[in-house]
Amino acid sequence: MRADFRAEDFVLVTRGALANMGGGDWRRHLTLLLDGVRRPVR
Repeated sequence: MRADFRAEDFVLVTRGALANMGGGDWRRHLTLLLDGVRRPVR
């Protein structure tokens, strides 16, 4: 996880993912969300 990721952020990310689960692209949306919170590779 990113160093600046907080517990409060998890709630926002989860809500965003669930809001987009109705469409057929939910795997893409989840991947985008996870990529956004992943620690950068150095």
